[in-house]
Amino acid sequence: APAMRIVEGVAGVRRRADSPRELVLELCTGRRTSGMRGQWLRGARDTIERPCMTLGAAGRILSELAMLRPDAAVTFAGAGDPILHPELSRIVQHAKKVGIAGVHIRTDLVCEPDLLDDLLGCGADIISVDLMAGSAEMYRKLMGADLFDRAKSNLELLIQQRATRPSAGGLPTPWIVPRLTRCDAVYEEIEAFFDHWLIAAGAAVIDPLPALLTGDRIEPLPVPAIAAHRLADSVMTVLADGTVPAHSHDV
Repeated sequence: APAMRIVEGVAGVRRRADSPRELVLELCTGRRTSGMRGQWLRGARDTIERPCMTLGAAGRILSELAMLRPDAAVTFAGAGDPILHPELSRIVQHAKKVGIAGVHIRTDLVCEPDLLDDLLGCGADIISVDLMAGSAEMYRKLMGADLFDRAKSNLELLIQQRATRPSAGGLPTPWIVPRLTRCDAVYEEIEAFFDHWLIAAGAAVIDPLPALLTGDRIEPLPVPAIAAHRLADSVMTVLADGTVPAHSHDV
């Protein structure tokens, strides 16, 4: 290509890079679980309380992002569980309407079963479920609540309901992704968890520890400096009250 075309192309990429490639949008801070996982999310704080993000505020943020960056993706996550926000379906529908390229919901899925149909049909591309364990005892230790049976039952029902919907071929949509965080407590459950849910759901994720646990053998995976800088430049978190933390994982 001629030199001027290359310069113009690079300049276009640089302008696009001024906007985040991925937005983590916190809709609320309510959550029905706590435990060790809660410490990873909150650090030393016992609770985090912020007002729920309004439909109007979420809509403005998503519309601006879609206009500035057509290839942007949004993850609904944060200190709280997004499925506890009463307007989640409408917010996801708005994100798809304005052209957000990918919409991801990350949830504990400890809700009433009658909410699953709305969750499945809201338009999200990926629904991640932090099941976190393969047994009720371990779930109670990690999540601070005796809700393993409900979470697992909801996850299985979500997969069953997805199977009744039309698919264009390949992995059915939305992707349903059971997740577990690698740590000493669940070390013996990791392989069985991954194998089972990869077959049952078509996808599974083993996340690295977000922070060091004193006395544990398993440590967080280090991120190379170049990759860390790239992530810092491309991922933005907006909290439910509109605050933008300096670090994308600081909720």
